[in-house]
Amino acid sequence: STQSTWGSGPIVTVLGDFNKGKTFVLNKLTNSTLPASCHIHTEGLSFKRTQHRRRHMVLLDTAGGDAPVVAINDALLQQKKAEEEFLRDVSFDAADVFVYVVNSINAKEQIALYGLSH
Repeated sequence: STQSTWGSGPIVTVLGDFNKGKTFVLNKLTNSTLPASCHIHTEGLSFKRTQHRRRHMVLLDTAGGDAPVVAINDALLQQKKAEEEFLRDVSFDAADVFVYVVNSINAKEQIALYGLSH
C-alpha cells in the first residue's frame, strides 16, 4: 500500500496537459503554496506532504503532458515521449486519488479520462 510508504493519508496526484493550471488547482484545493504561474513549470514530479481538514496527505504535482520540446529531432521526441510515459506510470502507481485538470476538453483529454476510469 502506498499509504504505509507515505504516511497515514492518501496520495493525491494532479494530472493534465502542459500549461492547464494543475499546480494552481492543487494550491486552491489544499490552501498550499506550490509555485505556480505561466512562467514556472513543474519539472518531472513535485511532492509535498501537507494537511487538509486535519487529514495528512501527500500532493503529487506532475509535469504537464505534451509540453513543447526545445528542438525537434527524432532523439528528443523519443526522449520526451518516454519521459511522459514514465511520469504517467509512476503517478498511476503512487496515487490513491487523481485530479485531472482540463481547460477546454479535447478528444485527447477525453481518451485520457476514459482510460483513468477503466
